[in-house]
Amino acid sequence: EALTQVITARLRAKGVFVRYDAEERIKTGLDKGASIYDIFPFTTEEETKGHKNRAINPLYIFTSPTKEMWLIDFFKLEDYRDEIKELIYQKDRYFVKVFDGKKVIISSTYLNFENLPDNYIGDRIAGMPAELVNFNIYGDPFSKSGGEYAYGFNYSDHVDPSVKYSAGYPLHFTVDFNTSPYMSGLVAQLVPMRSEIAGYKWNNRESWLDLNFIYEYSLSHPRNSAGHLGEAFAEDFSHLSGHGIFVYGDATGKNKVPIKGVESAFSDLLLPLDRFLFRDSLRIPASNPSYKHISKDMLGRRDFTNMLFEGKHPVRVRISPKCANYIRDLEFCTEDVNGRLAKPKNKDGIEEMGHHLQAGEYFYCHPKSLGYLAEY
Repeated sequence: EALTQVITARLRAKGVFVRYDAEERIKTGLDKGASIYDIFPFTTEEETKGHKNRAINPLYIFTSPTKEMWLIDFFKLEDYRDEIKELIYQKDRYFVKVFDGKKVIISSTYLNFENLPDNYIGDRIAGMPAELVNFNIYGDPFSKSGGEYAYGFNYSDHVDPSVKYSAGYPLHFTVDFNTSPYMSGLVAQLVPMRSEIAGYKWNNRESWLDLNFIYEYSLSHPRNSAGHLGEAFAEDFSHLSGHGIFVYGDATGKNKVPIKGVESAFSDLLLPLDRFLFRDSLRIPASNPSYKHISKDMLGRRDFTNMLFEGKHPVRVRISPKCANYIRDLEFCTEDVNGRLAKPKNKDGIEEMGHHLQAGEYFYCHPKSLGYLAEY
């Protein structure tokens, strides 16, 4: 926010002037391979009189390896995830992209080896976890940097573009009631699989469950209400609900809070879904489950979440790229000093991330979905 709203707004100087013939020099090949921002020397305003000129105020941002959402968003790195990973792990190559008046470069430590002490890189790598090597040596902005809440999640293993609705199986709709920055929901299915059907063993197992997250909702103002969330789900999935719908969420969502004349957030959510529901459709516990036996002095939900992602239970987690905010939560949410989900707030007091991650936990930690697996 400081960068986009304060710093750039205060670059009031007239700027430096690019050579008036810079573009022509590029076109004619005099500066082959250059862009207009690479042409030197810059000239003064007086020297360009009578010629077409262009004033610019270059702003340079230098960082050490960092995992910051604002940088990823500002430079649209998510759009180039595959290209970044393809290039930066080659020791003699780097990622560069020019777009919308911006230029971003990501390079590894290997490109600076001539200026480093002997065996500097090897000494740093020795004993360093593989995830931190990817982060600190190769500069991978999507690698684990330590402290991730969902440490078992791996983008390449769990995000699958082939994930879609599977006919013949119920829909699981899990929600997290937060009006800001949006009202959150995830749509998932549990699909039994066997090796003879799939044509392979998964994780050396003959049978398993595919936990497929097929869609997400992130409804912002003015549609950031539980009722709008129910309406959106009904509009998109009512015709696919013949095998049932199960609804999950935070136990506190059943508290009596007058919202537009309804009894609770859940009653508001369920109004558009009423005709699709049946007995046992509403799976909202009296209190959120805990599995302290798998996590000393903790609720255990985090450890159970990571056990699922690590394949320690007969469940393969797959997530559609359409679930972008859920994937973002899994990659970037961290633990607090007590090992729970950290919930930092912005200057307006809003928790910007973690809502889809918690919605996911309400679903797979419920005893009637997958929570029973945490009992052994």
